[in-house]
Amino acid sequence: MKSHILSPRIRALAVALTVTVLALTLTSPGHSFVLLNVDWAGSSANYRVNDNFPADPGGTSSEQITAIRNGADAWRNQAGADFDFNYLGTTSETSVDTGDGTNAVFYTATSGGGGTLAVCWYSFNFADNFTGFDIVFHGENGFGDLTWNGVGDSSSIDDELDIIGVAVHEFGHALGLDHTTAAGATMRASISGTGLGARTLAQDDIDGVIDIYGEDLDIDTGPQINDVDPPSGSVDGGEEVVITGVNFTWDSDTDIDINGVAVPGGDWELPNSSTLIITSMPEGDAGFASITISNALGDVTLDEAYEYISPDAPPVVTACVPTVGSIVGGETVTIIGEEFTSGSTVTFGANDATTVTFISPTELEVVTPASTLAGIVDVTVTQAGGTDTLVDGFEFHDDFMQVTHVTGFVGSTTEVEVLGTFGADINGYSFGVDHDATVLEVLSITTDDTDADGAEFVGPLLDNGTGIGEGYVTLGVLFGVSNPDLVIPAGIGKSIARITYAVSDDATDGDTTDLEMRDDLGIEAVALSFIADGEVRTPATANGSVEFVEGSTFLRGDADSNGTVFALVDGLFILAWAFNGGPAPTCEDSVDIDDNGTIFALVDVLYLLEWSFSGGPVPPSPGVSTCGTDPTDDTLNCDNSGCP
Repeated sequence: MKSHILSPRIRALAVALTVTVLALTLTSPGHSFVLLNVDWAGSSANYRVNDNFPADPGGTSSEQITAIRNGADAWRNQAGADFDFNYLGTTSETSVDTGDGTNAVFYTATSGGGGTLAVCWYSFNFADNFTGFDIVFHGENGFGDLTWNGVGDSSSIDDELDIIGVAVHEFGHALGLDHTTAAGATMRASISGTGLGARTLAQDDIDGVIDIYGEDLDIDTGPQINDVDPPSGSVDGGEEVVITGVNFTWDSDTDIDINGVAVPGGDWELPNSSTLIITSMPEGDAGFASITISNALGDVTLDEAYEYISPDAPPVVTACVPTVGSIVGGETVTIIGEEFTSGSTVTFGANDATTVTFISPTELEVVTPASTLAGIVDVTVTQAGGTDTLVDGFEFHDDFMQVTHVTGFVGSTTEVEVLGTFGADINGYSFGVDHDATVLEVLSITTDDTDADGAEFVGPLLDNGTGIGEGYVTLGVLFGVSNPDLVIPAGIGKSIARITYAVSDDATDGDTTDLEMRDDLGIEAVALSFIADGEVRTPATANGSVEFVEGSTFLRGDADSNGTVFALVDGLFILAWAFNGGPAPTCEDSVDIDDNGTIFALVDVLYLLEWSFSGGPVPPSPGVSTCGTDPTDDTLNCDNSGCP
């Protein structure tokens, strides 16, 4: 295990480097940058952060994590290197162990000695490839206490050190760069001032990392604006606006203009390299305004980034989506129009919406109120500038049936629910749902573990539209065939079916396909209906959808990613990685055998062995035999799973 140490010029002139590290350095001809001659075998590496810096002035947990992530991301965002550091979440580690697979970044109050600020410890194999690293920020360095700032510009007056700038330097070592003598480079062995300047890579730094990993020409290495929130406000100004993006460097290196007019420095702040906050928007003329951010990395202008709205402007309501819902209320509805402002109120007939959320000048999101009567009502938006009404904009129904909106991983399976709301007890229902068979294949429909579980008759029909590009599923359900007292009690959002679809490998990431409720599907057309005491009731309906996203599929337990689960082989792989410095798994989800979102080597291996040899529970979805995605929302990563 080797280390690289950073010392501050203001605290120590000498740079402490071990002889063993110096023996590994290699100077590339024609450049000042120096290589460790150790790199990653792939194009990414994972890491975790212990957010344990002293909060004053280190910042909140979120602010500390953002600062470290800014440091890791600088090498890709600024240099355009074809390499990613993947943040996997937090860790409680406070001691160096480069063989545990965590790749931890943490603070320790102990001294690094000899003027040391921070150290990157790393290990590598016989192929000179990194196998792990830890980055340690010290709280004392032999010359006095060190104060780490993770919020805004670190202050030389307060003798602070910049977490982001030093993190950029240490992650440079974790990429394979040694100390350089190039003036102004982040990878110099010492920092000047507080380290703010180290946030911005010099050309020597860029040349070094590109020499190792190559360049991704699709990356814009200047500042970028990703989001402006809120996207609008009053012409009188004064609103706080949060701009998020990348490569925002620091306050004294930055200028910001609104429609070409500089925003005074006291009216904005830059808490980190990915967030800029305008604490008080300047006044502006009604209409759209551009925002420009400039710094040493370049400049970026986002046209129509912010809309100034006159408080005297009346709203214009053009549509509601969806247009129908249940009389019990609680439906989420989007109001579409123009000139909306925050603080608007929305009424459905005589009843106020339960909540109103301002999304943009053209969009409000509301939750419908309960209605005492079924029928069509007007939808009215009221704000300081006036009122506008969408006549007959929404229809309340006694009975309502809908398909949910879900995310589906490309090449995997996804599940949607069919929900029913009914004002009376029902003893039966039927419906049909179509799908695009070019991107979805219906696998099953069931009432098991729904509010209809135990029905005496369940009649499904599946059709994947071979040759016509359109498929469908229908379902008829009856209670009370032999016992008329069997019913589903009246209620809101009752689960009445679950449909499982396979998402085609040809589905496109980001596309959405509709699931439409229809009454003309089946060998004999199946009606959209509820049955209550022998009476057929026709519900209003709302369609669902599947949004396609790319995601990794894997086998639970396939730790070595060879496409097959062998409990002894995969268990030994996990133990060798965790305790003997063996190769790290490329799919962490496959090693999380019990699917609790955290890898504990001994516990997970025991779970795998008990399943294989002692009749223990089968590892959770996607299981050990069929490739699938992780149903659990966790921070584990999966780069290469062994699945086709």
